Amino acid sequence: MVHGEPLPRLIRFPIQPGLMGVPPVRLPTDPVQWRGAVDVECERCGRILVDPHRYGLSVILRGQQVRPGPDEDASDPRTWYVRRYGGHKGRVHVSVWQVPRVLGAAVLWDHDDDGEIAFRREVAVKILGGIDPQVAESVRIQAEQVARRLEMDARLRPVVQPAADAARAALTPTSKEA
Repeated sequence: MVHGEPLPRLIRFPIQPGLMGVPPVRLPTDPVQWRGAVDVECERCGRILVDPHRYGLSVILRGQQVRPGPDEDASDPRTWYVRRYGGHKGRVHVSVWQVPRVLGAAVLWDHDDDGEIAFRREVAVKILGGIDPQVAESVRIQAEQVARRLEMDARLRPVVQPAADAARAALTPTSKEA
C-alpha cells in the first residue's frame, strides 16, 4: 500500500558474479551470465523481471526520463533501476530514484517518491493489467491489521511509533491540492 493505493512491490536481485547462482567471470571484461539465475529466482518466488524495453515502461527521475549511460549496456538489468556513484571506498549502488546531495563532508540521499510511484503504477497497468479488486482489498485488510498491531505495540514500546506512523501513512490517501 502506498498512500492508500495497492501497488506492486519492487524487489532487487543482486546480479553479482559468484553470488546467488550467477556464475563467476574469469576476466572483468567477460559478460555476466545473469539470465539463468534471474529466471530461476523469478520462477521460484513467483516474480517477474521488469524489463522497461520489453514492456514499454519509462523510468522517470524528477520529471526526466532516465536512460543507461553511454558506457553502460542497455540490455544489462543492472543499468535499469540502479545508479552507480563513485565513493571514497569504491562504487556506491543505489536505486535510480535516489540522488546524492553533498552537505559538507556528508552525503545525503534524496528520493524521488513521485517518480518511483509513477513507475510502480505503470508496472501495475502495463504488466499486470491493473490490480485485481480482490487482491487490492486483501492487501488493504492486511495493511490495516499490521498498522493496528504496530499502533498497539507502540503504546508499550515507543521505539515502534515511527513504524506505526509509516504503516498508517501507507493506508492514508494523500491530496495533491496543496
